[in-house]
Amino acid sequence: MVNYFDPFSLVHNEEPIREVPDDFYMTDFITEKSLEMIEQFSPDENPFFLYVAHTAPHWPLHALPEDIEKYKDAYTGGWEKLRKDRYRRMLEMGLIDYDPERPGSELTWGYIGDAWASAANTPWRYWKKESYEGGIHTHFIVH
Repeated sequence: MVNYFDPFSLVHNEEPIREVPDDFYMTDFITEKSLEMIEQFSPDENPFFLYVAHTAPHWPLHALPEDIEKYKDAYTGGWEKLRKDRYRRMLEMGLIDYDPERPGSELTWGYIGDAWASAANTPWRYWKKESYEGGIHTHFIVH
């Protein structure tokens, strides 16, 4: 996606979409299509799973003016303050536990290496940063 407001390469299923309305925004389009699919494919009480991958967190970062205004001061403290604030909130919410028994000193950069990253991505080879199987497949379990 190059432009969230006027995508020139937008395709729905196998059908190219050549024109979009003036108020088009890709994130809203994906959400609306997802809701339509839920309505279409889950008319009864049977479980239904739909994986939705919005392009919004990827480059380029395009947002609606009202969203930009809402968060305009959220990042003024810089990335380190943002990271510390998020970490503190995760601890407070119980999403993660504080663990002072991390391996290595403060000079250690924890990294499992390419071979272990490939093993961690089984059954695929390589890993998410590579545009190979690991980069285009991210496995998960739904239960």
